Amino acid sequence: MGSIVGGIAITLLTGFLNSASSVLAQGSTYGFPMAWLQRLPTAAASWKISATGLIVDIVIWVVIIEILYLAVRVTSAEAKAAARSKTAAASRARARRKRGRR
Repeated sequence: MGSIVGGIAITLLTGFLNSASSVLAQGSTYGFPMAWLQRLPTAAASWKISATGLIVDIVIWVVIIEILYLAVRVTSAEAKAAARSKTAAASRARARRKRGRR
């Protein structure tokens, strides 16, 4: 759920980025990586939203966020497992030392 909200938020924020490669006579386009918002060069300066570009952009950002989330989660799990094994090894060493004192 968080990656979907994040994907939508990032997509809407990229609406402020001018896609410099697609500045055409038809106006300026905005959005990254897909241009989904177009400013039409009319007197009223109207805007046109490409639903396909918007949806593809959201999907791309959701996938990117999900991959990053999974990478952090796996790294965190590995760190916790390493800490547990370190703690267990220290406990075994203490137990051996106690047995040796008797």
